[in-house]
Amino acid sequence: MRYGNQLLDILHIVFHDTTLPLLECVEVKQGMVLELSQTNSTSIYFPESARLSLQVEALNSPTTELAVVGKSGAAGLQLLFDCEPSVEDYEKSTVSKVIPHCVVVQSGAVWRAQGSALQSLALAEIRVFQALMMCNEFMTDFIALTALCNTHHSALQRLSREILLRQDEAEISSPSIPMRTMKNVHRISNTELKECAAHLVDVNAIALRGGLIYPLDRPALIRESCSCYDVIRGNDSKLFSSLLKI
Repeated sequence: MRYGNQLLDILHIVFHDTTLPLLECVEVKQGMVLELSQTNSTSIYFPESARLSLQVEALNSPTTELAVVGKSGAAGLQLLFDCEPSVEDYEKSTVSKVIPHCVVVQSGAVWRAQGSALQSLALAEIRVFQALMMCNEFMTDFIALTALCNTHHSALQRLSREILLRQDEAEISSPSIPMRTMKNVHRISNTELKECAAHLVDVNAIALRGGLIYPLDRPALIRESCSCYDVIRGNDSKLFSSLLKI
């Protein structure tokens, strides 16, 4: 069986249906808030066709987006191995702490697992614990990379990287990507989004038709993107090869 989420698909191969009874597939709508609090029986979300914005809130500060997760990741894994951060903890580090909630930025399906059930399974089977720890480290690195990218790279570079990642997840050469799902991706304003998209059209990297983005020239998108794209893809490969060795 394929779940449509890369982490779940590889875990399915490693554990031969061990995790299957813990999962349920649910449809989520854009704008929904998915709570990840330990106090409310933590759920772990593995996106299939949906995309989730991982966010934190601090007192007297705006909501901060740490990363956008699609079918190659998960939301809430850190809650299995850590406790929720205080505001003081978050102000010290946005990288190694858990994410209190996530917001659906693209409607679709997610696989939901109860954190308590996964914790029990991890305590009972060392291979499950090792695999979940690897996935948690992968997501922590992804959040750290996103934070650095948002600070040091331009809106054009970040948008190009996001289009490449969406293209990879779609598993087809030229998927149609709704322009509206790119709004507020990694804090790109509407004005920046339009300007960056217009530039990518000018260099024939993408086409825009009916509110949809169509990737046309992958090498051109890679040139406009930042080096973070190659790092993310390399981390993907490293994780999946490591999981298969458990």
